[in-house]
Parts: sequence; C-alpha cells; structure tokens
Amino acid sequence: MHAKGITATALGIILLANVASGQIDPVPTTVNYQGTLLQADGVSPESGPKNIEFRLYVNKGDVNAAWGELHTNVPLVDGVYNVELGTGSPISGGPPHAALNSVFIQTAYWLGVTVPGEAERAERQQLVSAPYAFTANTAMTAVHGVPPGTIAAWAGSDAPVGWLPCDGDAYAKNAYPELYAALCVGDTCVWGESGDDFNVPKLGGRTLIGAMAAGQGADANSAGMVPATAGLTAHTLGDLLGEETHQLTLAEMAAHAHYYDDYHWSGTQDTGDTGSHAMQDSFKWDHYRYTDPTGGINTDADPENDEAAEHNNMQPSVVIRFIIKY
Repeated sequence: MHAKGITATALGIILLANVASGQIDPVPTTVNYQGTLLQADGVSPESGPKNIEFRLYVNKGDVNAAWGELHTNVPLVDGVYNVELGTGSPISGGPPHAALNSVFIQTAYWLGVTVPGEAERAERQQLVSAPYAFTANTAMTAVHGVPPGTIAAWAGSDAPVGWLPCDGDAYAKNAYPELYAALCVGDTCVWGESGDDFNVPKLGGRTLIGAMAAGQGADANSAGMVPATAGLTAHTLGDLLGEETHQLTLAEMAAHAHYYDDYHWSGTQDTGDTGSHAMQDSFKWDHYRYTDPTGGINTDADPENDEAAEHNNMQPSVVIRFIIKY
C-alpha cells in the first residue's frame, strides 16, 4: 500500500485576545489536521491504523524539512484520518521537532505526508491560513511582534527558529521575502545581493552604532548641555568603521614641549647657554651637554623615531553572536 493520494483541510486553532481584561490567551502549541490517505491507485482509501510522518518545508521543492514528527497507529475511516500536529514524536534521524508556535512564523510552509518506508506523495500541500493564527494580528505585539530585519544579541551557537546568523551569507529572496523587503529598498540592497539571492549583514567582530544623516547635530550630555565641539559625524547605513589596533600618527599627538635646566658650572656665562630651555618634540629633539669648563655648548641631535608600535584599540568586551529576524 502506498500513500499516493491525500486531500486535506487544516482546521487550525484561532488565537484569541481577551479584550475586556487586555490579557492574551496562552499560545497554542498544536493544530488539528485532517486528510485522506489513498492506496497506490490514487482512488481506493487506505485502511488502518497506520504510522504517518508529517514534515514541513519552507519551499515546495526542498529536500530537507524544517520540522517533522511521527504519529503512530493513526485510525483511518475510509482513508480519512485526523491528527493533532504538535503531539507526535520526533522522526528518528529526521528534521527538528519543535513546538509549533515557534515554527509557524514563516509566510507559508509546505506539508509533506509519508507512510514510513514508502515514498512521500509528490504533491505537497501549502498551509496558508489556519496554522498562522498562531501569529494573528490581534496578538502580534504580545507574541511574535519582532519585525523582520530586527538584529538581536544571541548567546547560543545556532540561531533559533525564525532567525538567521548575521554572517554575511546569501539567502534566496523567495525563501525569506519579508527579510528581503526589510533589507532592500527597490533595487538597492545595502548588505549586498546577486541574482535571486540577497545578503544579510556581516557583524562578526563588530559593535553597532546608529546611522545619522548629515546636519542632525549632537545629542545633549547628561547635564542637558550640548558642547560646542560635540558635533557627531554623519554615518550611512552599512558603513564599516573603526579598527582593532591603531598606530598613532604625528597629527594625532597633542602639541607639547620638554623642559630642562641647563646649569653653567664655571667660567664666563655664554649668552643663551643658561637658564631654562624649551623645545618642541616631534620624535626629534636636541640634547645639550657641556664639553668644557668655560661654558661652551655642543648640540647633538637624537635620531628620529617614527616606528611606534600599534596599540590595542578595543574596549573590554565579551564575544556573542548577532542574529537577524526573518
């Protein structure tokens, strides 16, 4: 016997908001699903009970499923069965098996139904309505109100369901349409695109600052004052700034002077040889020394040194991952 035919209706569970109290009902983690399992001829109903595997795919033609579970000993009445998705067990060696309220955040998943040991039905069914009551507009803000394109700090390793790592990788535009729409305006994708793919931000090793257009000025400090020299530099979305290490240049050094007392020990004082002397230091200076008791002075120039080593330019930090909502 083969699962060659299936007709199905997703009965769904509607997520309701308690208007009077302002409370949101707990988000359901299951959804009722009814289908018809046919024999190999595509006409005769299958007899039961049967073990049935259910898998969800982001795209109709995907090989790897985003979610799956096994239901055992499912009763069949003239081939018709009814299951509660989300109550089955993981498929051995199969796809992830998470709570459905954390899975149904895609635009529309494709459902594949399989009897273990047999080929999946060629025609997968797209779930376009009832399961997405999990994210009904009445509870959008309280439950899944994070808009596509939101970046968050993540202390785990792999990104959770509904999120992608900010690693600069390319993704298909038709697989993540909301994220593509959030990151790209018209024909401009700040983070990059190529053909049918677009790129997410690459944030490894970087901190985040806010974009600002030219002429927006500076924010007030903690005392409510805006210092005259506190103008902020304009930065455009997607700009790459800063460096982990830095080597100072002469222009970055503050103007300064070195002073020392030059004493005349004996003999006739030479004009300008005594008193306090000052000179500018730009990695080259004059070193004065007495060479005879009459007060004569020779001037030796120390060698110029412009090979200062780079220094660490990082604040105390801890490394985490950035992820982006799709």
